[in-house]
Amino acid sequence: VFNAVYNSDDNVFVGAPSGSGKSVIAELALLRLLSSNAGGRAVYLLPKDALADIVFADWYHKFGTKFNLKVSLLFW
Repeated sequence: VFNAVYNSDDNVFVGAPSGSGKSVIAELALLRLLSSNAGGRAVYLLPKDALADIVFADWYHKFGTKFNLKVSLLFW
């Protein structure tokens, strides 16, 4: 999975059980984007507001404070 996500530009579908690391795979894809395009943007969709709050807090800390990137939480 790492090679498909981080070392290529191929589209990837990841279907796996809860808690198996799908969010980590998304983070790798985001890091790949940022390494090749400093102005890159990404949208990460989640099915539940509570889960979105958790991922937002985590990514705000990881990407917002450490990499000085804008991390936003949007509700539909």
